[in-house]
Amino acid sequence: MIIEGDCVLAKGIRYVQIIIDSSGIIKSVNEKGTKLFQKPDYVFKKGCIYPGFVDIHVHAREDPSHSQDYKEDFYSASLAAINGGVVAFADMPNNPRPPTENKSYLEKQRLIDTSLVDVLLYAGIGPNTQPLEKIRTPYKLFMGPSIGNLYFENDSDIEIAIKKYKGKHISFHCESSDLLNDFKQKDSHDSHRPELVEVDAISKVISLLKKYDFKANICHVSTKKGLELIIDAKENNLPITCEVTPHHLFFDLENRKAIKDYDWLLQMNPPLRSIEDRLFLLEKFKEGRIDYLASDHAPHTLDEKKKFISGVPNLDTYGNIVGWLLRNKVPIFQIIKSCCINPGSFIRKFRPDIKLGRIEKGYLASLTVLSTKHLTQINKTDLKTKCNWSPFENMSFYGSISAVFVRGKPYFAEDLDKL
Repeated sequence: MIIEGDCVLAKGIRYVQIIIDSSGIIKSVNEKGTKLFQKPDYVFKKGCIYPGFVDIHVHAREDPSHSQDYKEDFYSASLAAINGGVVAFADMPNNPRPPTENKSYLEKQRLIDTSLVDVLLYAGIGPNTQPLEKIRTPYKLFMGPSIGNLYFENDSDIEIAIKKYKGKHISFHCESSDLLNDFKQKDSHDSHRPELVEVDAISKVISLLKKYDFKANICHVSTKKGLELIIDAKENNLPITCEVTPHHLFFDLENRKAIKDYDWLLQMNPPLRSIEDRLFLLEKFKEGRIDYLASDHAPHTLDEKKKFISGVPNLDTYGNIVGWLLRNKVPIFQIIKSCCINPGSFIRKFRPDIKLGRIEKGYLASLTVLSTKHLTQINKTDLKTKCNWSPFENMSFYGSISAVFVRGKPYFAEDLDKL
């Protein structure tokens, strides 16, 4: 197969032909003007061809119990991912039957075969868990209660657990269990989880990094002070990275009011923050201080949201937000770094066969074609997630997905409608 168009390469945007072999791997990338140009199968004259977007923080909800398949399963999550330009994702372990040891992990692993995109599973860390045996995987640790039962009752118990995970890569949901308990009588979700809850938890992770041998990733950072701690830790050569979500970059405590009677949809953990926090996150994202744009896709139903369950679905709209970031003067190569290269490298650490993040010979031909020329409105009828809603519904963005290639297989909007 041969794909032709403007392409975002490491050395800049070039008009190229991408030659893909029968196994879905990039065979060569040839620039215009060379004798290597041939008749293409697909020509994209609008938008750019990007290395496929990779999302390292998704809650697909399916596990061996199948008790939450009504929210999402791996197949429907993969449809939503392709709809948003995402060619691979990493799935979180806070399921009714969490993958915390080999048996439960392998049981869940068998379920990902229904996905149309590549999937990496996280294993979970709890108060009494042990590292998996002979399985390369990242781990997720919920410091305090969020969604599900996989968390720690006390911050002091986390250090006991961490000692067992020497050399492992651990992603942290940073909300202090001790402080959540202190603030539990507050009268609103936001006041129950104030800035201090995140900042204190991030500080504790950094203290543990100084004592023990592991690598840390801070999920969905939402506060200026928390990000400042992470930046300082990086400058002191600690092995730490961080994510930011679309909703923490786009919404804050003020502009959430624009959705009027429906701002209950925007309850999540951690909650939305001040304008100052949001703009600081956006500025540091532009500067390359944030490693990953991660959706934290949480597909709860509207009936569940009315009961104040936290989380929002974001896979369908990942590409729209990338377009919005470009319009907000985020450099295109910062987009490539946080949406393609870094998350692609993250997945490859555990699954060397999933080589993503660059348009180069030997990488998987998993690609995203993104157009940013025209406004595109997000409509409920276009969503593929089972929960069938988005916090960005009825909003318009200069960003839409023209096509997605997963290991060389093309998907267009009309293809998804048939699946």
